[in-house]
Amino acid sequence: ETRHRLKDVQSLGELYNVLGEEHFNQSLKEFDEINQELIELYYHKLELLKKALPVASDEIAGNLSNLPELLYWRDKKYIKRSH
Repeated sequence: ETRHRLKDVQSLGELYNVLGEEHFNQSLKEFDEINQELIELYYHKLELLKKALPVASDEIAGNLSNLPELLYWRDKKYIKRSH
């Protein structure tokens, strides 16, 4: 029933009517939290990579540090650069 109704949704208001605004916002919050954890893990792994690479590779690491901002388009406040 819900899946069928979702196929016809064309606005945020209609989506709230199908799912409920509170449910939608809670799901969105959970989505952002999961992505924030993944972004933090990415930066941690990038720091490890920077330590393993020669100094000449700093430009590569700099380019890689911009990747979360390019990929996580929904809300930039979840991108916390650690460098």
